[in-house]
Amino acid sequence: MTLNLPVALSLAERMVDAPLPPVHGLWSYSTGMGVNPIWFLLSSSGVFFYLAGIWRLHRWGGRWPLRRTAFWLAGLATLLYTTSGGINAYREFLLSTHVLMQMLLITVVPMLLAAGRPVALVLQTIETRTDGRWQPQEWMRAVTASLMLRTLLNPYAAMVLLNASLLIFYNSPLLEWAVQDPLGHQWMTVSFLAVGALFVNSLRRSAPGPGNRPPDSVYAVLMATLSYIAMGLFMLSSPNLLLPDWYGALESPWAIDPVNDQRLASVYVLVLGIVQGGLLSFALLKRPFDDGPGTCTSVTEATVAASRPLTAAKRYN
Repeated sequence: MTLNLPVALSLAERMVDAPLPPVHGLWSYSTGMGVNPIWFLLSSSGVFFYLAGIWRLHRWGGRWPLRRTAFWLAGLATLLYTTSGGINAYREFLLSTHVLMQMLLITVVPMLLAAGRPVALVLQTIETRTDGRWQPQEWMRAVTASLMLRTLLNPYAAMVLLNASLLIFYNSPLLEWAVQDPLGHQWMTVSFLAVGALFVNSLRRSAPGPGNRPPDSVYAVLMATLSYIAMGLFMLSSPNLLLPDWYGALESPWAIDPVNDQRLASVYVLVLGIVQGGLLSFALLKRPFDDGPGTCTSVTEATVAASRPLTAAKRYN
């Protein structure tokens, strides 16, 4: 006769109310699973409806660039991995993993999704109605023409919102809420993804200033990058641990010192922030985002494409 003795749980497992994953590393990050049903469904729906839009556009004789499809699918794959992959399995145990998730949501995912031009695709695959009834196209026009959205799509306004979101999040109880409460985690995912998408979509090619200086969007990217650098350096040099009542109380799972883990988090902020700033600056200085007919740089510019006849889709490449 065998006795089923209770297994002694570590303090970290009792606090998180979940078994301790394997020792974290590149392999466990790549193969681990922390499935979030909501974001799995949203990512899958994004793939289905985007491909359905391309199929409909092709039926009407239009074309959609393969590179945009690749960017969109890569963005959704990164979103799915961030919210349901190995990163999600470790975020409650390690501050560095939580920061890595947040940085991917605010930098990498928005860039890839914006390059897929989903709004332009939607507006090119919706038939224009003449009976006065409001359909998705009319609603999208109304939203994108609103004063609030046009204000937020100013590069400087979007940059300030991004910086303020990071500053408030890491210096308020919101960080604790996002780590410990599932509802707070969902709020963090939505808010950082939205702020990142707003910032990327605000970077329209504006006219050069006096003396042919670069457009305002380049300066907005530079200031956002500097804020990432300042945040990373502060986390790297600060002797104070972020959220010590949680990450400092987990008794160092896998014998990882919380201070060293916070330093690793600062490296993620520096690397991803600088990479995003470099890529966006290169794209803005190399050529305008609006590089041809049908290439809409933002939600606002997509409304212009929506006003064109549907047959214009055939000229899109």
